[in-house]
Formats: sequence, C-alpha cells, structure tokens
Amino acid sequence: GKRRSPEIPYFDKSNLMHVLFVSAAAKLYANIYCVTTPTDETLQSSVLEILDSIENLPTFSLDYVPNIPENEADAKKLAEKEKLDNEKNSKTFENQMFLEMKKLELIAQETIGKEIRPQAFNKDNDSNGHVDLIYSAAMIRAQTYGIPEISRFEAKQVISRIIPALATTTAMTVGLISLELYKIIMEIQDISLFRSTNFNVAVNSYTRFEPIACKSRYFGPSKAAAKVGLFTLFELRRSNGCIAYS
Repeated sequence: GKRRSPEIPYFDKSNLMHVLFVSAAAKLYANIYCVTTPTDETLQSSVLEILDSIENLPTFSLDYVPNIPENEADAKKLAEKEKLDNEKNSKTFENQMFLEMKKLELIAQETIGKEIRPQAFNKDNDSNGHVDLIYSAAMIRAQTYGIPEISRFEAKQVISRIIPALATTTAMTVGLISLELYKIIMEIQDISLFRSTNFNVAVNSYTRFEPIACKSRYFGPSKAAAKVGLFTLFELRRSNGCIAYS
C-alpha cells in the first residue's frame, strides 16, 4: 500500500536539518527573551560547538519486560500487581515530583524582571528563524517517512499559500470555549449550566448538550488522602513528612 513505516530519527550532528532545527529554535527562544543572537554563520558554529560537548543520547530500550495478559483472570492479577507496585513506588514518585517542583521554582525566580517579547510569525524575514524552524521540522519528518525532500525556497512558497483559518472551525471552537470560560471565571459550580458542543460544518450539524463530570483520581495510598480531578488546581507541600495539598 501507500503507507510507509517511519524510521526512528536519531539526532545526528552531521545532518544539516537537525542542526538547522536546533539553531532556528534557539534563535526563536532568544528573540522571545530579548537575547541578542549572532549572525546565522556564527550561530550555527556556536550550536555545533555546544552539540560537540554534549554526550550522545542513549539508545532507547525498555527497562522492563512487558506483560500482556492472555485472559481476563491474568488481566485481573496484573491490575492488582500494578496497584501494589504503584503504592510501593508512591514515595519515590513524591520525592521526584518535589525535586521537579524545586527546579521549576528556580526557573521562575530566574525569569523575574525579564522582558518576554511575543513573536508573530513572519515568513518574509529570513533572520528570525521562523521559516527555518518549519522547513527543518518538515524535512526531518520527510526523512522519517521516506518522503522526497524539497528546497527551502519551495517550502517558503508552500508556507506563503497557507491562508489563516479565521472563519472556519478554528474560530467556532475558540468562541465556544470562550463562552464556557466566562462561566469558570464567574465561579459557577453547577455543571448543568455548562455545555459541550459537537458541530460539523461540512453537513451543517450543530449540537449542544450538558457535559459529564470530569474523572477524578485519588492521589496517595488511600482514598482519604486527596481526590484530584483532571482540571483541579492544587498546591502540594510537605507537612510533618507527608504530602499536604490545598
């Protein structure tokens, strides 16, 4: 058939598209945080020097042997074993989570007082890295799926023909989400006042209905610990050696 199996794209410093992707992404981040960037030639040389100093990523491999149940009884036993393993590893998970939270706190402190400048896509400015980022990402995908590659000029022509989707499903979706967002801002708790929407502009179908409640999961070894929903905002902290939340 026409379907192609992808090849895993391992990062290769000798692949120009890989280096271009990293350089363009670095330039984009630099522009966002108002960091002065060198010329394209100097930037790529700097990126290559940094990449040379980084050790190669290890080859991915499973750290466990997957256990696929053959029947319902095996599936039940596997579920019980996973539950016990999760409870056993909960302490390790909590410690790892707090370490990550500490890292995020340090990052947040470093960004205090720094100017952040939003970037508007501009295909006509070759120095901002926008086209390079899209082009390199597209070519890496093409290499992954065995699709013939094109030149940067051809890619820029394709980008130029993209029409912003202003009066299509994008605008409808954003508008409907905004209506529900007003209800959240107004702190409405009654789920019956919210609405989910299913629409299809191809057949002119538009349906609104009452949503179902979000699934909740219990955080901790017992259900008395904490009930957390998918969109619950909460703060974790240590209290007497245990996790507390608010």
